[in-house]
Amino acid sequence: MMCELTGRYLIERYVAALAAEDPKFKLPDDRQLAYEYVDREAVGGEPYWRTYFVDRAVRLSGSAISDAAATYDPNTYRPVVTVQFNRYGGRVFGDLTAQNVGRKFATILDDKVKSAPIINGAIRGGSAQISMGGGNADVQEAEAADLVAVLKTGSLPAPLREESASTVGPSLGRDAVDKAQTAFILGIVLVVIVMVGIYRVSGALALITLTLNVLLQMTAMVLIDATLTLPGIAGIVLTFGMSVDGNIIIFERIREELEKGKSVRGAVDTGFSRALGAILDGQLTTMAGGLVLYAYGSGPITGFAVTLIIGNITALLANIWCTRVLYDHYLNFIRRGNRPVSI
Repeated sequence: MMCELTGRYLIERYVAALAAEDPKFKLPDDRQLAYEYVDREAVGGEPYWRTYFVDRAVRLSGSAISDAAATYDPNTYRPVVTVQFNRYGGRVFGDLTAQNVGRKFATILDDKVKSAPIINGAIRGGSAQISMGGGNADVQEAEAADLVAVLKTGSLPAPLREESASTVGPSLGRDAVDKAQTAFILGIVLVVIVMVGIYRVSGALALITLTLNVLLQMTAMVLIDATLTLPGIAGIVLTFGMSVDGNIIIFERIREELEKGKSVRGAVDTGFSRALGAILDGQLTTMAGGLVLYAYGSGPITGFAVTLIIGNITALLANIWCTRVLYDHYLNFIRRGNRPVSI
Protein backbone atom coordinates (compact mmCIF):
# COMPACT_ATOMS: atom_id res chain seq x y z
CA MET A 1 0.00 0.00 0.00
CA MET A 2 1.42 3.36 -1.03
CA CYS A 3 0.76 6.42 1.14
CA GLU A 4 2.18 9.92 1.24
CA LEU A 5 3.78 11.07 4.49
CA THR A 6 4.29 14.74 5.20
CA GLY A 7 7.70 16.09 6.17
CA ARG A 8 6.23 17.20 9.48
CA TYR A 9 5.18 13.66 10.32
CA LEU A 10 8.63 12.33 9.44
CA ILE A 11 10.31 14.90 11.68
CA GLU A 12 7.97 14.12 14.57
CA ARG A 13 8.62 10.40 14.16
CA TYR A 14 12.39 10.96 14.01
CA VAL A 15 12.42 13.10 17.18
CA ALA A 16 10.24 10.55 19.00
CA ALA A 17 12.64 7.75 17.98
CA LEU A 18 15.62 9.75 19.28
CA ALA A 19 13.89 10.37 22.62
CA ALA A 20 13.05 6.66 22.90
CA GLU A 21 16.70 5.68 22.36
CA ASP A 22 18.26 8.37 24.56
CA PRO A 23 16.27 10.30 27.21
CA LYS A 24 18.51 13.35 26.79
CA PHE A 25 16.81 14.02 23.46
CA LYS A 26 13.38 14.17 25.09
CA LEU A 27 11.77 17.59 24.80
CA PRO A 28 11.42 19.52 28.06
CA ASP A 29 7.89 19.88 29.42
CA ASP A 30 7.92 23.63 28.86
CA ARG A 31 9.15 23.47 25.26
CA GLN A 32 7.83 21.98 22.02
CA LEU A 33 8.54 21.75 18.32
CA ALA A 34 6.52 24.00 16.02
CA TYR A 35 6.27 23.55 12.27
CA GLU A 36 5.99 25.98 9.38
CA TYR A 37 4.96 24.82 5.92
CA VAL A 38 7.09 26.68 3.37
CA ASP A 39 5.49 26.65 -0.06
CA ARG A 40 8.10 27.53 -2.71
CA GLU A 41 6.12 26.48 -5.77
CA ALA A 42 5.65 30.13 -6.79
CA VAL A 43 9.43 30.44 -7.31
CA GLY A 44 9.85 26.98 -8.81
CA GLY A 45 11.10 25.30 -5.63
CA GLU A 46 9.92 22.29 -3.64
CA PRO A 47 7.80 22.89 -0.53
CA TYR A 48 9.23 21.79 2.83
CA TRP A 49 8.61 21.96 6.59
CA ARG A 50 10.65 24.31 8.78
CA THR A 51 10.93 23.49 12.49
CA TYR A 52 11.13 25.80 15.54
CA PHE A 53 11.99 25.06 19.17
CA VAL A 54 9.45 27.23 21.00
CA ASP A 55 7.98 27.78 24.45
CA ARG A 56 4.92 25.61 25.08
CA ALA A 57 3.06 28.37 26.90
CA VAL A 58 1.29 30.97 24.77
CA ARG A 59 2.64 34.32 25.90
CA LEU A 60 0.32 36.50 23.84
CA SER A 61 -2.99 35.44 22.26
CA GLY A 62 -4.78 36.89 19.26
CA SER A 63 -7.30 38.68 21.49
CA ALA A 64 -4.56 41.22 22.28
CA ILE A 65 -4.50 42.38 18.62
CA SER A 66 -6.87 45.20 17.70
CA ASP A 67 -5.93 45.53 14.01
CA ALA A 68 -3.50 44.37 11.33
CA ALA A 69 -2.82 45.74 7.85
CA ALA A 70 -0.40 45.20 4.97
CA THR A 71 1.56 48.32 3.95
CA TYR A 72 4.91 49.21 2.35
CA ASP A 73 8.09 50.32 4.05
CA PRO A 74 8.75 53.89 2.82
CA ASN A 75 12.50 53.28 2.84
CA THR A 76 12.76 49.89 1.12
CA TYR A 77 9.34 49.78 -0.63
CA ARG A 78 8.99 46.22 0.54
CA PRO A 79 5.72 44.83 1.93
CA VAL A 80 5.40 44.96 5.70
CA VAL A 81 2.61 44.09 8.13
CA THR A 82 1.65 46.64 10.75
CA VAL A 83 0.09 45.25 13.93
CA GLN A 84 -1.85 47.30 16.45
CA PHE A 85 -2.25 45.96 20.01
CA ASN A 86 -4.75 46.91 22.66
CA ARG A 87 -3.53 48.31 25.99
CA TYR A 88 -2.91 44.92 27.57
CA GLY A 89 -1.34 43.48 24.41
CA GLY A 90 0.97 46.46 23.94
CA ARG A 91 2.31 46.14 27.48
CA VAL A 92 2.87 42.36 27.27
CA PHE A 93 4.38 42.59 23.77
CA GLY A 94 6.80 45.29 24.91
CA ASP A 95 8.01 43.16 27.81
CA LEU A 96 8.37 40.06 25.62
CA THR A 97 10.41 41.81 22.95
CA ALA A 98 12.65 43.42 25.57
CA GLN A 99 13.39 40.00 27.09
CA ASN A 100 13.97 38.19 23.78
CA VAL A 101 16.06 40.50 21.60
CA GLY A 102 17.73 38.52 18.80
CA ARG A 103 15.30 35.62 19.09
CA LYS A 104 12.34 34.77 16.89
CA PHE A 105 8.71 35.52 17.71
CA ALA A 106 6.46 32.77 16.30
CA THR A 107 2.88 33.44 15.21
CA ILE A 108 0.90 30.18 15.33
CA LEU A 109 -2.57 29.44 13.93
CA ASP A 110 -4.19 26.00 13.74
CA ASP A 111 -1.04 24.40 15.15
CA LYS A 112 1.13 25.78 12.32
CA VAL A 113 3.71 28.56 12.40
CA LYS A 114 2.59 31.31 10.03
CA SER A 115 5.42 33.76 10.68
CA ALA A 116 8.57 33.89 12.85
CA PRO A 117 10.34 37.28 12.50
CA ILE A 118 13.50 38.10 14.48
CA ILE A 119 13.09 40.58 17.35
CA ASN A 120 15.58 43.38 16.70
CA GLY A 121 14.79 45.34 19.86
CA ALA A 122 12.18 46.17 22.46
CA ILE A 123 8.97 47.25 20.74
CA ARG A 124 6.72 49.44 22.86
CA GLY A 125 3.94 51.85 22.14
CA GLY A 126 1.27 49.31 21.22
CA SER A 127 2.29 48.72 17.59
CA ALA A 128 4.78 46.61 15.67
CA GLN A 129 5.97 46.16 12.10
CA ILE A 130 6.84 42.79 10.57
CA SER A 131 9.08 42.70 7.48
CA MET A 132 8.59 40.04 4.83
CA GLY A 133 11.53 37.84 3.87
CA GLY A 134 12.48 36.47 0.45
CA GLY A 135 13.43 38.21 -2.75
CA ASN A 136 10.30 37.83 -4.88
CA ALA A 137 7.98 40.84 -4.61
CA ASP A 138 4.86 38.86 -5.55
CA VAL A 139 5.62 36.22 -2.93
CA GLN A 140 6.23 38.91 -0.30
CA GLU A 141 2.89 40.57 -1.05
CA ALA A 142 1.08 37.23 -0.87
CA GLU A 143 2.79 36.39 2.44
CA ALA A 144 1.88 39.80 3.85
CA ALA A 145 -1.78 39.33 2.91
CA ASP A 146 -1.80 35.84 4.42
CA LEU A 147 -0.22 37.07 7.64
CA VAL A 148 -2.80 39.86 7.97
CA ALA A 149 -5.57 37.29 7.55
CA VAL A 150 -3.97 35.07 10.19
CA LEU A 151 -3.58 37.90 12.68
CA LYS A 152 -7.15 39.09 12.19
CA THR A 153 -8.48 35.54 12.42
CA GLY A 154 -6.55 34.92 15.60
CA SER A 155 -8.00 38.06 17.16
CA LEU A 156 -11.60 36.82 16.87
CA PRO A 157 -14.15 37.60 18.14
CA ALA A 158 -13.64 40.58 15.84
CA PRO A 159 -15.45 43.88 16.37
CA LEU A 160 -18.49 44.35 14.14
CA ARG A 161 -18.99 47.50 12.08
CA GLU A 162 -22.36 48.14 10.47
CA GLU A 163 -22.03 48.77 6.75
CA SER A 164 -25.70 48.77 5.77
CA ALA A 165 -29.10 47.92 7.19
CA SER A 166 -32.45 47.16 5.58
CA THR A 167 -35.86 46.13 6.83
CA VAL A 168 -37.74 43.37 5.05
CA GLY A 169 -41.40 42.85 5.82
CA PRO A 170 -43.10 39.46 6.06
CA SER A 171 -45.22 40.12 2.98
CA LEU A 172 -43.64 37.29 0.98
CA GLY A 173 -44.21 34.71 3.69
CA ARG A 174 -47.73 35.97 4.41
CA ASP A 175 -48.59 35.80 0.73
CA ALA A 176 -47.34 32.21 0.53
CA VAL A 177 -49.38 31.21 3.59
CA ASP A 178 -52.52 32.86 2.20
CA LYS A 179 -52.14 31.10 -1.14
CA ALA A 180 -51.57 27.76 0.58
CA GLN A 181 -54.73 28.22 2.63
CA THR A 182 -56.71 29.20 -0.47
CA ALA A 183 -55.47 26.12 -2.34
CA PHE A 184 -56.29 23.93 0.69
CA ILE A 185 -59.88 25.20 0.99
CA LEU A 186 -60.49 25.20 -2.77
CA GLY A 187 -59.25 21.62 -3.04
CA ILE A 188 -61.60 20.46 -0.27
CA VAL A 189 -64.61 22.23 -1.81
CA LEU A 190 -63.96 20.73 -5.25
CA VAL A 191 -63.51 17.25 -3.80
CA VAL A 192 -66.83 17.54 -1.89
CA ILE A 193 -68.70 18.72 -4.98
CA VAL A 194 -67.29 16.02 -7.26
CA MET A 195 -67.67 13.11 -4.84
CA VAL A 196 -71.21 13.95 -3.69
CA GLY A 197 -72.33 15.00 -7.17
CA ILE A 198 -71.13 11.84 -8.90
CA TYR A 199 -71.29 9.11 -6.25
CA ARG A 200 -74.03 10.50 -3.95
CA VAL A 201 -74.19 8.56 -0.66
CA SER A 202 -71.07 6.58 -1.49
CA GLY A 203 -69.30 9.89 -2.11
CA ALA A 204 -70.42 11.13 1.31
CA LEU A 205 -68.94 7.97 2.87
CA ALA A 206 -65.71 8.69 1.00
CA LEU A 207 -65.63 12.20 2.52
CA ILE A 208 -65.97 10.70 6.00
CA THR A 209 -63.06 8.41 5.17
CA LEU A 210 -61.10 11.43 3.94
CA THR A 211 -61.70 13.23 7.24
CA LEU A 212 -60.50 10.21 9.19
CA ASN A 213 -57.44 10.04 6.94
CA VAL A 214 -56.51 13.66 7.73
CA LEU A 215 -56.99 13.08 11.47
CA LEU A 216 -54.76 10.02 11.34
CA GLN A 217 -52.14 11.95 9.40
CA MET A 218 -52.12 14.85 11.87
CA THR A 219 -51.93 12.43 14.81
CA ALA A 220 -48.96 10.62 13.29
CA MET A 221 -47.14 13.91 12.67
CA VAL A 222 -47.71 14.97 16.29
CA LEU A 223 -46.44 11.63 17.59
CA ILE A 224 -43.17 11.86 15.63
CA ASP A 225 -42.88 15.61 16.35
CA ALA A 226 -42.86 16.54 12.64
CA THR A 227 -43.05 20.20 11.62
CA LEU A 228 -45.84 21.25 9.28
CA THR A 229 -44.30 23.54 6.64
CA LEU A 230 -45.75 25.07 3.50
CA PRO A 231 -44.45 22.16 1.39
CA GLY A 232 -45.97 19.92 4.07
CA ILE A 233 -49.38 21.52 3.44
CA ALA A 234 -48.89 20.71 -0.23
CA GLY A 235 -48.24 17.12 0.80
CA ILE A 236 -51.52 17.03 2.74
CA VAL A 237 -53.44 18.35 -0.26
CA LEU A 238 -51.78 15.68 -2.38
CA THR A 239 -52.84 13.11 0.21
CA PHE A 240 -56.45 14.23 -0.28
CA GLY A 241 -56.17 13.40 -3.94
CA MET A 242 -54.62 9.98 -3.30
CA SER A 243 -57.27 9.07 -0.73
CA VAL A 244 -60.12 10.14 -3.00
CA ASP A 245 -58.50 8.35 -5.91
CA GLY A 246 -58.53 5.10 -3.95
CA ASN A 247 -62.22 5.50 -3.19
CA ILE A 248 -63.00 6.25 -6.83
CA ILE A 249 -61.24 3.04 -7.89
CA ILE A 250 -63.33 1.07 -5.40
CA PHE A 251 -66.61 2.71 -6.47
CA GLU A 252 -65.93 2.17 -10.16
CA ARG A 253 -65.15 -1.48 -9.53
CA ILE A 254 -68.46 -1.86 -7.65
CA ARG A 255 -70.30 -0.17 -10.54
CA GLU A 256 -68.77 -2.61 -13.02
CA GLU A 257 -69.89 -5.57 -10.96
CA LEU A 258 -73.41 -4.16 -10.59
CA GLU A 259 -73.62 -3.67 -14.35
CA LYS A 260 -72.78 -7.35 -14.75
CA GLY A 261 -75.91 -8.21 -12.77
CA LYS A 262 -74.36 -9.18 -9.45
CA SER A 263 -76.12 -8.56 -6.16
CA VAL A 264 -75.20 -5.49 -4.13
CA ARG A 265 -73.33 -7.52 -1.51
CA GLY A 266 -71.48 -9.54 -4.14
CA ALA A 267 -70.61 -6.40 -6.13
CA VAL A 268 -69.24 -4.68 -3.02
CA ASP A 269 -67.14 -7.68 -1.98
CA THR A 270 -65.73 -8.15 -5.50
CA GLY A 271 -65.16 -4.41 -6.02
CA PHE A 272 -63.10 -4.04 -2.85
CA SER A 273 -61.01 -7.14 -3.56
CA ARG A 274 -60.26 -6.18 -7.16
CA ALA A 275 -59.48 -2.54 -6.29
CA LEU A 276 -56.97 -3.56 -3.63
CA GLY A 277 -54.16 -4.31 -6.11
CA ALA A 278 -54.47 -0.99 -7.93
CA ILE A 279 -54.61 0.96 -4.66
CA LEU A 280 -51.52 -0.78 -3.27
CA ASP A 281 -49.61 -0.22 -6.48
CA GLY A 282 -50.34 3.51 -6.57
CA GLN A 283 -49.68 4.15 -2.87
CA LEU A 284 -46.46 2.13 -2.68
CA THR A 285 -45.09 3.76 -5.83
CA THR A 286 -45.75 7.22 -4.44
CA MET A 287 -44.26 6.20 -1.09
CA ALA A 288 -41.07 5.06 -2.84
CA GLY A 289 -40.73 8.51 -4.38
CA GLY A 290 -41.27 10.09 -0.96
CA LEU A 291 -38.54 7.92 0.58
CA VAL A 292 -36.09 9.04 -2.11
CA LEU A 293 -36.95 12.70 -1.45
CA TYR A 294 -36.48 12.17 2.28
CA ALA A 295 -33.13 10.41 1.84
CA TYR A 296 -31.55 12.87 -0.58
CA GLY A 297 -33.49 16.08 0.01
CA SER A 298 -33.12 18.75 2.67
CA GLY A 299 -35.12 21.60 4.17
CA PRO A 300 -38.54 22.08 2.54
CA ILE A 301 -38.11 18.94 0.43
CA THR A 302 -37.71 16.85 3.59
CA GLY A 303 -40.85 18.39 5.10
CA PHE A 304 -42.83 17.57 1.97
CA ALA A 305 -41.45 14.01 1.91
CA VAL A 306 -42.36 13.35 5.56
CA THR A 307 -45.94 14.53 5.04
CA LEU A 308 -46.21 12.54 1.81
CA ILE A 309 -44.98 9.29 3.36
CA ILE A 310 -47.28 9.58 6.37
CA GLY A 311 -50.17 10.48 4.06
CA ASN A 312 -49.54 7.40 1.94
CA ILE A 313 -49.69 5.12 4.97
CA THR A 314 -52.84 6.70 6.41
CA ALA A 315 -54.55 6.86 3.00
CA LEU A 316 -53.84 3.17 2.47
CA LEU A 317 -55.32 2.37 5.88
CA ALA A 318 -58.36 4.57 5.23
CA ASN A 319 -59.06 3.10 1.77
CA ILE A 320 -58.68 -0.54 2.75
CA TRP A 321 -60.21 -0.54 6.23
CA CYS A 322 -62.21 2.62 7.00
CA THR A 323 -64.11 2.72 3.69
CA ARG A 324 -65.01 -0.96 3.97
CA VAL A 325 -66.29 -0.59 7.53
CA LEU A 326 -68.40 2.43 6.59
CA TYR A 327 -69.76 0.70 3.51
CA ASP A 328 -70.72 -2.43 5.46
CA HIS A 329 -72.47 -0.24 8.02
CA TYR A 330 -74.30 1.54 5.21
CA LEU A 331 -75.47 -1.73 3.64
CA ASN A 332 -76.50 -3.40 6.89
CA PHE A 333 -78.14 -0.62 8.87
CA ILE A 334 -78.91 2.42 6.72
CA ARG A 335 -79.96 0.91 3.40
CA ARG A 336 -83.17 -1.09 3.90
CA GLY A 337 -85.10 -3.52 1.75
CA ASN A 338 -84.18 -3.96 -1.87
CA ARG A 339 -83.41 -0.30 -2.54
CA PRO A 340 -80.45 0.10 -4.94
CA VAL A 341 -77.15 1.20 -3.50
CA SER A 342 -76.43 4.90 -4.03
CA ILE A 343 -73.27 4.82 -6.11
